[in-house]
Amino acid sequence: MARISLVTGGANSGKSKFAEDLCLGLDPSINGQDKVLYIASAKVLDDEMAEKKAKHIERRMFYGWDTLEAYKDFDQYFADKSILDTGYKSILFDCLTMMVTNIIFEGHMDFDASDKDLRREKEDLVFRELDKLLDLVADQDLDLVFVTNELGMGLVGDSSLSRYFQEVAGRVNKYIGDRSQTMYFVVSGQPIRVK
Repeated sequence: MARISLVTGGANSGKSKFAEDLCLGLDPSINGQDKVLYIASAKVLDDEMAEKKAKHIERRMFYGWDTLEAYKDFDQYFADKSILDTGYKSILFDCLTMMVTNIIFEGHMDFDASDKDLRREKEDLVFRELDKLLDLVADQDLDLVFVTNELGMGLVGDSSLSRYFQEVAGRVNKYIGDRSQTMYFVVSGQPIRVK
């Protein structure tokens, strides 16, 4: 049975590095050969994102991890590439917030029009995609570590779009938090165990 962990924190808080350390057992010299699949959900949209992606890739190359760049359709990726036959010790999903962003902005959506049905469809799609991944690994003997951004500690957004995004991301975080056996909040690079 898969063991689920959630690592949350603010932007650039050190949560991704801490999640990587969890997958490494905190000592890459000992556990660096353990097989880890890194699911990268971000899309590169500008030079800044490309630079951040390059830093993450450099760290993962040192660890010898495999990378899957995807934020949905996990059932297709896993079936086509026999991912679960590879014997991964851990799957690191970085990050839920980017997954939400990518799904919400797929296609054309007039956020100013406040189409409640379309908003509900987008949110339902996010949860369906998450459930696909959770179902795929449910009976596997591995650790599934999710990284996400904690958006609930700032101001409420000043636009309909920002409030909608904050609400969906918050519900996703709660959904995974409820299913997690362990959860950490990272502040200034320092992890605090929540559960």
